[in-house]
Amino acid sequence: MLLQRGLAYTTIGCLTCAILFFAQATQQVRLAHADTQATPAVEIELSVPGAPTPELLRSPESAHLSNSKNYWYGTGSLGLYSCSNAPGLIVCYARFTRKQPGHGDYKADDLAGGIRFIDNFRLPHRLLRTYFLDGLGGHQQVLNLSQEDNIWWVLVFEAGPQPPSSARIIFGDNDQFQTSVK
Repeated sequence: MLLQRGLAYTTIGCLTCAILFFAQATQQVRLAHADTQATPAVEIELSVPGAPTPELLRSPESAHLSNSKNYWYGTGSLGLYSCSNAPGLIVCYARFTRKQPGHGDYKADDLAGGIRFIDNFRLPHRLLRTYFLDGLGGHQQVLNLSQEDNIWWVLVFEAGPQPPSSARIIFGDNDQFQTSVK
C-alpha cells in the first residue's frame, strides 16, 4: 500500500515535472521565434544598394522603371526597380500597379507563383520569401488596391555560390526582365 502510494506520488511528480519542463521549453521556443521575427534580414533587405528610399517608399509611382509589363492576368502592370546582392540573399524590388477598375485584395505569395531568378552563371535561385512594402516600410502579405494604386513588391531569393552581376527574372508564360544585380 505504501509502495503504491509512493508510486502514485512519484508518477504525479513526474507528470508535474514533465508539464513544467514542456511549459519552459515552449516559452523558450516562443522567445527564440520572437527573436527571428524581428530578423536582421529584414533590415538587410531595406539597406541593400538599390532599395527604395524613404521618399520612394511613400510614393512608388515616382520610381523610374526601365520597363513595365502586363501582369497578373492583365489586372496590373509590373516593373522591376532593382536587384541587389545581400549577405546570403538576393533582393529584388518591383512595383506593381493595379490597372483594373474597382478594388481587390492582392497576396504577395500568389503574385509570386512561378517566378524564377536565373543568374548570369545560368543558375536558378529559389524564392525564399516575398511581401509588399506599405508606405511606411512595413511588410504586408495582403494589400487592397484600387485602380492605379502602386505598391512595392519585394522578392527575396537564395544566394548562389558566386554573387551574380546580372540575371533574368522569369514570370508568366513568356515574360522576363533582364537586370543587373548590384
